[in-house]
Amino acid sequence: MISYLLNRWLFMRKFEKDGSGFIYRRRPHSPGIPVSDEERRQCIRLYRKRYWLQVGFLLALLIGGALAISTATSILWPGLDSTFVTYATYALCLVAVGIFVLKYLRLDAIPEEMFGDRHTIEPVHPAGTWKERYEATARRRSWWVHALLIIAYGVVTWLLIPRPWESEPGHWGLFLVFAACLGLGIYGVWVKVRTRKAPA
Repeated sequence: MISYLLNRWLFMRKFEKDGSGFIYRRRPHSPGIPVSDEERRQCIRLYRKRYWLQVGFLLALLIGGALAISTATSILWPGLDSTFVTYATYALCLVAVGIFVLKYLRLDAIPEEMFGDRHTIEPVHPAGTWKERYEATARRRSWWVHALLIIAYGVVTWLLIPRPWESEPGHWGLFLVFAACLGLGIYGVWVKVRTRKAPA
């Protein structure tokens, strides 16, 4: 539920108030799509529906895969090597999460799917390299959002520290992903601090 509320909040922030309506920008450098307040509500309702459908699909895939692996090891091939089972479980998790992420990234395109034929508004921020876009986002992000991200990634990274050092490769991979996210969060704070100290 917390994940849903956070993601919905991030989705709603993409709607900028504009007079009696809103302008939706999937990314800061994307063209804006004008929508009414009721159309914005429709997008949010569809976002909620698709989000929970994807969560249900992810759980069904994980549970079904776990049952299939359990059946294979206990009934069909009882002598199956445990190393194979371990890597099969990692592969299942990677495939399930990968599918979920790909579908999740499409959630932000809901307004474009519904109202993509409308006349768009020029981007506020020009497109640039990934680093330039990330720094622009970091400068606009509020301090409490920066703090929340660093605390969240910091806690998860600390919990995932491999103990012992001979942990499975999958464990190390997950740890490195969140450690990289933590590093990006810290870099974002540095960008915002540097911007505030820059002479006017």
